[in-house]
Amino acid sequence: MIGTVKFTNVDSTNRYHLSKGIEMLKDARRGSWVLVQAFNKHPQFEKLQRDHAAQQRRLQPAQRKPFVPPFDHVAENSGFISLKDSKVVVFYSNDLKGTLPERVMDSSDSRAVEIVHGLATIYRWTGTEVLHRSAFSVPAPIVAYNSFMNAVDRMDQVRSTLRTQRREKRIHMSIWTYLLDLSVSQAYAVYQKMTEANRTKQTFFEFKRNICEQLIIPHRITKSPARSRRERAQAAVQEEGAQGTTRKRNRSNQSNLTDDECVGVIDTDHMLLENYPRAKVRGKPKPADVDCYLCKQMGKELRTIYSCSACRRGFHVNCFTAYHNRWALPNCHSALLAVLLKSEKKPTLGHNCKYSPTSLDDLKLPALKPSTS
Repeated sequence: MIGTVKFTNVDSTNRYHLSKGIEMLKDARRGSWVLVQAFNKHPQFEKLQRDHAAQQRRLQPAQRKPFVPPFDHVAENSGFISLKDSKVVVFYSNDLKGTLPERVMDSSDSRAVEIVHGLATIYRWTGTEVLHRSAFSVPAPIVAYNSFMNAVDRMDQVRSTLRTQRREKRIHMSIWTYLLDLSVSQAYAVYQKMTEANRTKQTFFEFKRNICEQLIIPHRITKSPARSRRERAQAAVQEEGAQGTTRKRNRSNQSNLTDDECVGVIDTDHMLLENYPRAKVRGKPKPADVDCYLCKQMGKELRTIYSCSACRRGFHVNCFTAYHNRWALPNCHSALLAVLLKSEKKPTLGHNCKYSPTSLDDLKLPALKPSTS
């Protein structure tokens, strides 16, 4: 692994020698580099720092010395590469050929060249060229980083538009959201490769939105207060029935809801109503028979006298529930959607029903019988 690091983000153990390496490149020519040894943090670093501060407080200000971190835990095959480009750039790599024998090694040292897997050529504009850029010999990991840096920047650009990460102080959550965004981006790349022949493709926003919908579908069950009370009542009755009383078991099928809790709980425009009469039969109007939309899509020739007031399509009672309610058939809903999407290529099926009521104003209740008293 190799990447650029900010000097301010380097811990104090590695900053001690890294600052010396950067100071060596202050007046060096462009293309110069140094190799700095990397260290792991001492397990008792904070305790040693506190003890040193306590000792320094007992001394006179002129006698006090800065804290020097311990350099006992050397990181194997790891180190910092400081390169003098237009400015000093610090790289960190844990894939060196070996462990550094010294704290700071100059580019003229053959051992440093071998540890960084040799040198490679990199081209830069310095301001003195006319037609061609100047060539510099730098460590091979830096050339590899520059070769694949554009892909990394492109990934960061795609991730920044629709990233999952928010303001998060916990580093493990930042790592998790980064891996999640990376997985979604790779999945979208596979999707684009598999759908090259299709003219219409999903955008990255639509693709990510579909993934989110599939993830939250099992948890997005909106229950009305009436339904939740009924479930609680049934659960209580079933709990009592588990004690062995047959009479209490029978109560599990009874509803304890009042009329105030049931009236007016439906607030959607999709209602199953009787169709308009097609013709009078023996002087009495009879609702028209129409094709059930869902049965028609599944290749069945069944008719019904009911239609949806919003869809204006015929439905059986159970088909209406299965088509409109996401939770009616949880095990078969995906297969049902596949049938419907496949049938969209046949526009001759499932025409709107002209006998379907278009408004709840057309709803008529049975007439009341006159009182005999």
